Amino acid sequence: MTYNELKAQVAGLGFERTVSDDDAFFRATERALAIINLDAPQTDIKRIYVRAPRMTRLYKNVCHTGGRTEEYELYGSAFSFRPSGEGEYTVIGGETEELQAFSRASGVVSGALPSGRGIIRFSGAVDYEITALASFDGGFASLRDVPEYSEKRAVDLSLLIGNFSHLSSTPICVSGNMSGLELTARGGRLYLPFTLDGEIEIEYCRTPAAPQKNAEALDLPAGTEQLFPLLVASFVWLDDDEGKAQYYMALYRDGINRLKRIEPPSRDRQYKTNGWA
Repeated sequence: MTYNELKAQVAGLGFERTVSDDDAFFRATERALAIINLDAPQTDIKRIYVRAPRMTRLYKNVCHTGGRTEEYELYGSAFSFRPSGEGEYTVIGGETEELQAFSRASGVVSGALPSGRGIIRFSGAVDYEITALASFDGGFASLRDVPEYSEKRAVDLSLLIGNFSHLSSTPICVSGNMSGLELTARGGRLYLPFTLDGEIEIEYCRTPAAPQKNAEALDLPAGTEQLFPLLVASFVWLDDDEGKAQYYMALYRDGINRLKRIEPPSRDRQYKTNGWA
């Protein structure tokens, strides 16, 4: 169904030859397209490759005693840690050794290892703890891109899949290290083991393509072509004729509920593994 075909059908529902306010009609079409894709989501499947950070050293907990120093070896190009308290650190092994202060308010602290290895020395007058002290190899655009170690890391699917709306089923790992695999998802984020490196299959509900007046066809869910004009008509006459708007909305709701009762083909989501892809 094209935009002009939609306009003609909606005008016919109102016993008119054409739609008088084209701008209002276009806005009604945009609104209706978003709603019909919530009522009858269009699903798609994509595979994304998730690369694990190249972690070279990990010290999960560092306990500092006030007035003393603690030293830990690091390898790679950068490091990060999360402080709980106030203190100082020095990276030994580069051209310069500069004392850096931090506090709990600093959040994640990250730094570079210019020589590819070094020793980080923690100091300070009071006790504090450091969690997730880790070093990483590889290139980073800035220190803000250095990862923070955690048991789980979050992947924002909307950044990887341009038309992502929300997940329609639990993602599965189709390649890589499958041992002890546990994937969880909340909202538009995928939480996976920090060291997972592999290909993940994502089944998701996609956002529809924006309506275009000169496009060949509107991006409608299958089976809704006859229902969509009813939904648009209910919005077009919402201000001018409330009775007509309610009538067409009722017809749309009845039709979409019938469509929902049709059982869609099921997709086997089971993935059996012995620990290898």
